[in-house]
Amino acid sequence: MNMYESARTEAFSDVQLDIAAASTLAAALEHFVAEEVLDGDNAWQCDGCGRRVAARKSVRFDALPPLLMIQLKRFTYDAAEMRLRKLHHRVEFPLSLSMARYRTPP
Repeated sequence: MNMYESARTEAFSDVQLDIAAASTLAAALEHFVAEEVLDGDNAWQCDGCGRRVAARKSVRFDALPPLLMIQLKRFTYDAAEMRLRKLHHRVEFPLSLSMARYRTPP
């Protein structure tokens, strides 16, 4: 299976992390940068070749802003009750955070 890649750079100052299944900041960051394979019915529409192709989708940081704001998404949509539900669980975070693991390799 051929895989096609496309990359783009976007400026940012904050990162919104889903914490529904995370009890630590590191786990939420791992989920944020996890690679997703797009194939089958979820394949990517390639503008260059005019067809749907398998692709990988992920987030990596090329550069970080001088001040990075991390927002914890403390609300999740409950489809059974058709409403937002607030998350109250504890999320641990370090006093010092290295973002090297989440950066684009040089």
